[in-house]
This record gives sequence, C-alpha cells and structure tokens, in this order.
Amino acid sequence: MWKKVVAHRIAEPHAGQRRSRMPGALRAAALAVALLLLIGCTGCQRTTDLFNETWEEFFALLARPEPTAAAATLPPETPAPAPDLSAVHPGIPFSQMAYERPDTEALADLLSDLLFDMERGADEEALLDRYDEALSLYNAADCQLSLCYVLYAKDVTNTYYRDEYASLYTALTELDLTMTEVSVALLDSGSGAREHWGDSYAEAVIAGADLNSPEIQPLLEREQTLTMAYDELLSSFCLQDGGRTYTIEEIGALAPEDYEEYVRLYDAYAAALNREAGAIFLDLLAIRHDIAAKLGYGSYAAYMYDCYGRDYSITDAKALQDAVKRCLVPVYEDAVMRQYMGGSALMNKTYTQPVFLKALRAAAADFSPQLLEALDYMLQYGLYDFSPDPNKMETSFTTYFSSYDAPFMFTAWTNSFTDTGTVIHELGHYTNYYHNAAVGWSVADPLDLAEVDSQGLELLMIPYYPSFYGKDASSAELYRMADAMYAVLTGCMEDEFQQLVYADPGMTLEEMNALYLRLAEEYGFAELYGFTGTEWTMIPHTFQSPMYYISYAVSMIPALELWERSATDAAAAREAYFEILNRAPYAQFRQTVQSAGLSDPLQPETIERIAEVLHRAYGF
Repeated sequence: MWKKVVAHRIAEPHAGQRRSRMPGALRAAALAVALLLLIGCTGCQRTTDLFNETWEEFFALLARPEPTAAAATLPPETPAPAPDLSAVHPGIPFSQMAYERPDTEALADLLSDLLFDMERGADEEALLDRYDEALSLYNAADCQLSLCYVLYAKDVTNTYYRDEYASLYTALTELDLTMTEVSVALLDSGSGAREHWGDSYAEAVIAGADLNSPEIQPLLEREQTLTMAYDELLSSFCLQDGGRTYTIEEIGALAPEDYEEYVRLYDAYAAALNREAGAIFLDLLAIRHDIAAKLGYGSYAAYMYDCYGRDYSITDAKALQDAVKRCLVPVYEDAVMRQYMGGSALMNKTYTQPVFLKALRAAAADFSPQLLEALDYMLQYGLYDFSPDPNKMETSFTTYFSSYDAPFMFTAWTNSFTDTGTVIHELGHYTNYYHNAAVGWSVADPLDLAEVDSQGLELLMIPYYPSFYGKDASSAELYRMADAMYAVLTGCMEDEFQQLVYADPGMTLEEMNALYLRLAEEYGFAELYGFTGTEWTMIPHTFQSPMYYISYAVSMIPALELWERSATDAAAAREAYFEILNRAPYAQFRQTVQSAGLSDPLQPETIERIAEVLHRAYGF
C-alpha cells in the first residue's frame, strides 16, 4: 500500500463554462509521486516565464537548442514564422484585457422595459431586435465575469476580485431569471421568436426555465458564498502537528526514507481538512437539498444531471458504475502494481516550459493544422497563465472570453512530469473553444463532450511522448494509460458517493466518511492507496461542481476508443476526434460520439470490451 494524493483540481467559473480535470493522478510507491501531484510546491524554482515573451523572442527561444533529459528526441519541426492569426480572431493580448464592472442595472432596466412593451403589443420585429441587444449585453457581462474569475484565481487573497466576482455572479444570476422570463414570454407571444432564434435555442430556453426559479435565488447566493469559502480554505489550509505547521506540499516533500511519517502526516492533514471543509459541505448539502425540493426534484443529483444537459440518467450511470467495478478495477490494480514493481526515473526529472512547449508545438504541427493554430494563438497573445504562485487557486481550467473571441488556459507549472499532461489536456479544451466555441446565455454544449476534447487529445498524443519524455516515453505511456483508467474509476466512484449523499440529506459527516471508505474498498483504492475515508474533502469538484465527476468517466470511454483506433489507423482516429470537437451547437453526447463511429459509452458492454483491450495491449 502507498499513499495516493487524491486532490484533483477543477474550477467552475460559472454556469455554462467548462471545467477540466487536472490529470495529476499518477501511481507509484516513491514519495516523489506525491510531491509531483501537488500544486504550487513552495520549494519550486520558477521556470522561464514565457507569458511576457514576444512572439519573435519565443520562436528564437524555440530555435535555440537546450539540452534536457525531458526531450531526447524531437519530431521534425515545420519552419514557423509569426503567423497572422487575426483574420478570424481579433488578436488581443491578455495583458491588454481589463476587467470593467458591467452596468447590470441598465441591463435590468432594458429587460424590464422590453417586458412592458411586449405586454402593450409593441412591434414584434422591434422587440426581437431589442432582445438581441439585451442578449449581447448579457453575454458581454458574462465575459467580464469570466475575466474577473481568472484574475481572482490568479490570487485568491485579492479581496477586490473576490468581492467583484461574488457581486457580479449574484447580479447575473438574478438577470438570468429575467432573461428566461423575457425569452419564454416572446416564445408564448407568437412573435416569431422561434423562427428568429431557431428550434435548438428555443428548446434550450424552455428546458432552462424548468431549472430555475426566483425561489432558489437566495439559496444560489448562499451556495456561492460557501463555495468561495471552501476555495480559500483549500488554498490556505495547513496542518498543525507537534508544534509545527505543514502545508500539503511540505508533507509531500519529505524524503523517501521518511515515508511512514509522510503517511501519518498526510492522513492527519486529510482528517483535519475534512473537519473544516466537512462543516462547509454540510451547509451546502442542506442548501442543495432545498434547491432540488423547490424545483420539484426527488434528489439534487437528478437536478444537476439535468443542469448539465446530460442525455443519460443517474440510473444509466449506476449501471456503468457496476460494470466498472466488475471488470475494470482488476485491470487497473494490475496496472498499478506494474508501475510499482517497475519503477521509473520519469518523475525525478525536471521539465521546463520552453523545452516542453518546443516539443508540443512540433507535435501539434504534425498532428493537425487546427491544433497548431490554436496553440500558436495562445502563445502569441499570452492567453495562458502557467506561473507557480502559492496564492493561485488550486485548480487548472480553460475558459473563454466571448467579447475577445479568445480562450484562456490556467494552471501552475511546477517543473514536473504531470505538468505536460495537464497542458495537453487543457489544450484539447482550448482548441475546441478556439475553433468551435459554443458559449453564451442558453447556449448548451454538454460537458461530457468537452471532456472528450481534452481526454481524447491526451491519449492521441501518446505517439509524441519520445519528444516530451525521451527514453522514459514508455514509462510515461504506462502512467497515462493507468491514469485513463483512474479517470473512469474515480469518475464513477465520486458520482456514486455524491448520488448516495444527496439521496440522504440528513447524513452526518462521520457517515459520509464511512461511505467514502466503503466505496474506496469497492473501487480498489483502499487497498492500493490506504484511503481512510476523509479524502473526499480534498476534491474541489464536490464543492464547486456537484455531480460533475461522472463526466470524466463517460468521456474517457470514447477517448479510449479513439486511442484503440489510432493503433491501426491514426488518420481515422484524428478524423473522428475532430468530428467530435467540431460538433454542431446543442449536440448531444451519446449521439455525437456514435455518429463519429464510436460505441455508446453508457452501455456496460462497452467498458467490458475496453477493459479486455487494455488487458491485451499492456498485459494488465
């Protein structure tokens, strides 16, 4: 048994934005693994910061050879003069984007006047034009919310952006209700709104109306306050033990010979955090139960499944969970033991930003012009933040600034092996936003499909591992495939845990910990990693993005099928990947992946077959 750091990182800027898994879940007995899975290591040396490099300086840097163990070989590079990417996107650097508080009161007045004039029978065409104006203003305000969230995430101790985000979030939550009221009224008035907007938008409006109500607005505001309290707790929490203060990074940095002390301190840290974060969650549980009850749902879990626009039910998810426990857990356990017995120098090396980005850009040039164009845009205009900072939010995410037609990537570069996987994962989200953004009020893009964008790219980039990891490429592949299985297992386990908790809102913290330990035993984690049952409060998803975790499981299944296809026909696998990435607005998850020639991810036989494929391919 060895300890597994279970804290994945996620952010939920606000409804409608995507969340992404931080793929830092690598298994090994060495204490270095635990360290590598942590964010913001206090002892890290800051790497070269490309955020402020000019585009010309960056390419000059890429052209300069830099010896490193992380890049023993590189695929041939395409000569790359600074491209003109402004033909489609405006090309505004992040450094020139400034947060400005939107005039939400003026927007509220506009919507109120629109309702009043609608009741008076004003000209239908004029009403629809004014609606379009209000929609544009709402989306612009929503963009400012995204920008404010990034600035808050860069430094959670900055009270200005924290308070601005909380205030604007509340204002937009209230305006969301009014937008729904106006939209439904226009649809009911026979004004030609459906023809003007299209059936998909109209149906999304109707569906959204059932998921919101003035009754739940105070509850949503209290929920957001508690979520931000958890964010700040997780970012600053320390363990007091024996007269000393320990951060989780300091615990992870203990020398290998101090492994028993590491285990003791890690368990103590998880238990101490569980007591404080658990109290926050109990309050969240009561609020979320009230939200579901006021909207007529039998459980908050079912309500959130509808909020995410899923085309499968909690019953479908339960059938998948049973199949995963039956057929994938044994395969995963074998994979972890192979890693443990084989060992690897992979995690003891330093991976710098310039070298990795050079290799990534060469791989993107070979993989697809679409991928390269998105990556170049990000680098040229500084639309990312990789800086390590102890005040940064403990998360990785990609968001979208609609007013600038620009995605933005957020993570912390720690010079570790896991950073490369994180950036590749987020680049999948970034590429979809760049080429096919589906954002805005009442615009739906299922998060399960968004996670195929990211997790599919992770697995399809495995052939380029020699350029990222050199002679350790095969070890990196083994870890990535085990991580893929881990995503399925944890996606199912966290969802099952939350389903059971939300079905029993009277559950105590002690009962939740006991439930989590039981599930850890069923999914193999208790024996492999020595779970104690308190670790669930280290996972931000449970607080920030309730019932989200199943998306990592169901989306990894088509990602694994893409990987399987790439072994015999790489071009066909990429074609299927980009067919999914370039999906139509309002696409449904199961239909979209099956239209790309893949299996239904929710059918138990699909995961049964994938488990067998993994067993044959790697001998797990």
